Amino acid sequence: SAPLIALMVFSKKGSSWRDYMAWGGVSIWRVMLWCMLCVLAAYSMGALHHLLGWPESKFMGKMALIGSPMVMVLAVVVAAPIFEEMVFRGFMYGGFERSMGAMPAVLLTSVIFAMMHAFQYNGYELLHMLVLGLMLGWARMRTQSIWVPIAMHAVNNGLSIAAFLLESR
Repeated sequence: SAPLIALMVFSKKGSSWRDYMAWGGVSIWRVMLWCMLCVLAAYSMGALHHLLGWPESKFMGKMALIGSPMVMVLAVVVAAPIFEEMVFRGFMYGGFERSMGAMPAVLLTSVIFAMMHAFQYNGYELLHMLVLGLMLGWARMRTQSIWVPIAMHAVNNGLSIAAFLLESR
Protein backbone atom coordinates (compact mmCIF):
# COMPACT_ATOMS: atom_id res chain seq x y z
CA SER A 1 0.00 0.00 0.00
CA ALA A 2 2.82 2.46 0.79
CA PRO A 3 4.26 2.21 -2.76
CA LEU A 4 0.81 2.93 -4.19
CA ILE A 5 0.43 5.98 -1.95
CA ALA A 6 3.91 7.14 -2.95
CA LEU A 7 3.07 6.74 -6.65
CA MET A 8 -0.12 8.79 -6.25
CA VAL A 9 1.68 11.51 -4.29
CA PHE A 10 4.55 11.77 -6.77
CA SER A 11 2.09 11.98 -9.65
CA LYS A 12 0.88 15.31 -8.24
CA LYS A 13 2.85 18.02 -10.00
CA GLY A 14 4.59 20.46 -7.70
CA SER A 15 4.21 18.31 -4.60
CA SER A 16 6.92 16.65 -2.61
CA TRP A 17 6.22 13.58 -0.48
CA ARG A 18 7.04 15.54 2.67
CA ASP A 19 4.72 18.44 1.88
CA TYR A 20 1.82 16.46 0.45
CA MET A 21 1.73 13.97 3.32
CA ALA A 22 2.52 16.67 5.93
CA TRP A 23 5.59 14.98 7.39
CA GLY A 24 6.73 18.29 8.90
CA GLY A 25 7.83 18.39 12.49
CA VAL A 26 5.78 19.54 15.45
CA SER A 27 6.78 20.07 19.08
CA ILE A 28 6.30 17.23 21.54
CA TRP A 29 4.23 19.61 23.70
CA ARG A 30 1.72 20.14 20.90
CA VAL A 31 1.55 16.39 20.31
CA MET A 32 0.91 15.83 24.02
CA LEU A 33 -1.80 18.51 24.12
CA TRP A 34 -3.62 16.99 21.14
CA CYS A 35 -3.29 13.52 22.68
CA MET A 36 -4.82 14.78 25.93
CA LEU A 37 -7.74 16.19 23.93
CA CYS A 38 -8.10 12.79 22.30
CA VAL A 39 -8.17 11.07 25.71
CA LEU A 40 -10.85 13.52 26.89
CA ALA A 41 -12.95 12.86 23.78
CA ALA A 42 -12.53 9.08 24.07
CA TYR A 43 -13.53 9.19 27.74
CA SER A 44 -16.55 11.39 26.95
CA MET A 45 -17.70 9.10 24.14
CA GLY A 46 -17.19 6.04 26.38
CA ALA A 47 -19.21 7.64 29.18
CA LEU A 48 -22.00 8.55 26.74
CA HIS A 49 -21.93 5.01 25.35
CA HIS A 50 -22.24 3.58 28.87
CA LEU A 51 -24.89 6.04 30.11
CA LEU A 52 -27.14 5.41 27.12
CA GLY A 53 -26.69 1.65 27.44
CA TRP A 54 -25.51 1.22 23.88
CA PRO A 55 -24.41 -2.33 23.05
CA GLU A 56 -20.73 -3.14 22.66
CA SER A 57 -19.37 -4.70 19.51
CA LYS A 58 -17.23 -7.80 19.74
CA PHE A 59 -14.42 -6.44 17.56
CA MET A 60 -11.72 -6.37 20.25
CA GLY A 61 -12.60 -9.93 21.25
CA LYS A 62 -12.10 -10.99 17.63
CA MET A 63 -8.79 -9.10 17.53
CA ALA A 64 -7.65 -11.07 20.57
CA LEU A 65 -7.82 -14.22 18.45
CA ILE A 66 -4.86 -13.04 16.34
CA GLY A 67 -2.41 -14.24 18.95
CA SER A 68 -0.49 -12.76 21.80
CA PRO A 69 -1.37 -9.42 23.38
CA MET A 70 1.95 -8.06 22.06
CA VAL A 71 0.98 -8.88 18.46
CA MET A 72 -2.40 -7.26 19.06
CA VAL A 73 -0.76 -4.11 20.44
CA LEU A 74 1.67 -3.89 17.52
CA ALA A 75 -1.13 -4.34 14.98
CA VAL A 76 -3.70 -2.04 16.59
CA VAL A 77 -1.59 0.59 18.38
CA VAL A 78 1.37 0.89 16.01
CA ALA A 79 0.66 -0.39 12.50
CA ALA A 80 -3.00 0.65 12.11
CA PRO A 81 -2.52 4.30 13.16
CA ILE A 82 0.49 4.76 10.90
CA PHE A 83 -1.13 3.16 7.86
CA GLU A 84 -4.61 4.66 8.34
CA GLU A 85 -3.30 8.16 9.00
CA MET A 86 -1.04 8.00 5.94
CA VAL A 87 -4.14 7.15 3.89
CA PHE A 88 -6.75 9.43 5.50
CA ARG A 89 -4.93 12.45 6.94
CA GLY A 90 -2.00 12.16 4.55
CA PHE A 91 -2.98 11.22 1.03
CA MET A 92 -6.77 11.78 1.08
CA TYR A 93 -6.73 14.94 3.19
CA GLY A 94 -3.94 16.42 1.09
CA GLY A 95 -5.86 15.88 -2.15
CA PHE A 96 -9.22 17.05 -0.80
CA GLU A 97 -7.67 20.11 0.84
CA ARG A 98 -6.07 21.20 -2.43
CA SER A 99 -9.28 20.75 -4.40
CA MET A 100 -12.00 21.72 -1.88
CA GLY A 101 -10.39 23.46 1.09
CA ALA A 102 -9.48 22.43 4.62
CA MET A 103 -12.91 22.07 6.28
CA PRO A 104 -14.48 19.99 3.49
CA ALA A 105 -11.33 17.82 3.58
CA VAL A 106 -11.72 17.27 7.34
CA LEU A 107 -15.41 16.42 6.98
CA LEU A 108 -15.04 14.13 3.97
CA THR A 109 -12.06 12.18 5.30
CA SER A 110 -13.82 11.80 8.67
CA VAL A 111 -16.96 10.32 7.11
CA ILE A 112 -14.92 7.97 4.91
CA PHE A 113 -12.80 6.99 7.95
CA ALA A 114 -15.92 6.13 9.96
CA MET A 115 -17.46 4.18 7.08
CA MET A 116 -14.24 2.22 6.60
CA HIS A 117 -14.75 0.93 10.15
CA ALA A 118 -18.39 -0.05 9.56
CA PHE A 119 -17.51 -3.73 9.26
CA GLN A 120 -15.82 -3.66 12.68
CA TYR A 121 -18.23 -1.74 14.86
CA ASN A 122 -21.95 -1.26 15.45
CA GLY A 123 -23.77 1.93 14.53
CA TYR A 124 -23.32 3.47 17.95
CA GLU A 125 -19.58 2.95 17.89
CA LEU A 126 -19.41 4.42 14.39
CA LEU A 127 -20.42 7.71 16.01
CA HIS A 128 -17.23 7.43 18.09
CA MET A 129 -15.27 6.74 14.91
CA LEU A 130 -16.76 9.82 13.26
CA VAL A 131 -15.87 12.00 16.26
CA LEU A 132 -12.36 10.51 16.29
CA GLY A 133 -12.02 11.17 12.55
CA LEU A 134 -13.12 14.79 13.02
CA MET A 135 -10.57 15.25 15.82
CA LEU A 136 -7.78 13.67 13.78
CA GLY A 137 -8.67 15.82 10.77
CA TRP A 138 -8.88 18.95 12.89
CA ALA A 139 -5.46 18.19 14.37
CA ARG A 140 -4.02 17.65 10.87
CA MET A 141 -5.53 20.93 9.69
CA ARG A 142 -4.35 22.97 12.69
CA THR A 143 -0.82 21.54 12.99
CA GLN A 144 -0.11 20.85 9.30
CA SER A 145 1.60 17.67 10.46
CA ILE A 146 0.58 14.03 10.12
CA TRP A 147 2.56 13.13 13.27
CA VAL A 148 -0.13 14.54 15.56
CA PRO A 149 -3.00 12.44 14.15
CA ILE A 150 -0.77 9.36 14.16
CA ALA A 151 -0.01 9.88 17.87
CA MET A 152 -3.65 10.62 18.70
CA HIS A 153 -4.84 7.54 16.80
CA ALA A 154 -2.27 5.39 18.63
CA VAL A 155 -3.41 6.78 22.00
CA ASN A 156 -7.06 6.12 21.14
CA ASN A 157 -6.33 2.56 20.04
CA GLY A 158 -4.07 2.02 23.04
CA LEU A 159 -6.88 3.04 25.39
CA SER A 160 -9.23 0.61 23.64
CA ILE A 161 -6.74 -2.25 23.92
CA ALA A 162 -6.00 -1.46 27.58
CA ALA A 163 -9.70 -1.37 28.44
CA PHE A 164 -10.31 -4.65 26.62
CA LEU A 165 -7.35 -6.40 28.28
CA LEU A 166 -8.38 -5.16 31.74
CA GLU A 167 -12.00 -6.27 31.20
CA SER A 168 -10.99 -9.70 29.93
CA ARG A 169 -9.02 -10.56 33.06
